[in-house]
Amino acid sequence: MTAAVIALIATIAVEVVVVVVVVRPRGVTTTRLVVVSVVANVLTHPALWWTVSRHDDRTGAYLAVLVAAEAAVCAVEWLVLVVGLRGHGVPALDLLGVSVLANSITTAIGLSVAVAAR
Repeated sequence: MTAAVIALIATIAVEVVVVVVVVRPRGVTTTRLVVVSVVANVLTHPALWWTVSRHDDRTGAYLAVLVAAEAAVCAVEWLVLVVGLRGHGVPALDLLGVSVLANSITTAIGLSVAVAAR
């Protein structure tokens, strides 16, 4: 299994839990939350991995690319959440917060793993 696939699986595992824990109390089914969250990650993770992996982490460009790419991922995943949960009574702004929270956690984990692997 490649590093990209392992990272995708780990990202899905963490972000699905965040989405379910934060949004489930609002009455959305766990199944729907899992499906929407997985779709969001499958849509965004390959592009993020490809973009970030093209930059050497010893350059100043890496951090700028990482921040810009993660911001784009948050926006796309937020839109997927909004569309996927339309009609379920969860405000779009709340879903933006969920997207930022989930992606912040997985980014922190990814950076921590990268530092520990050095």
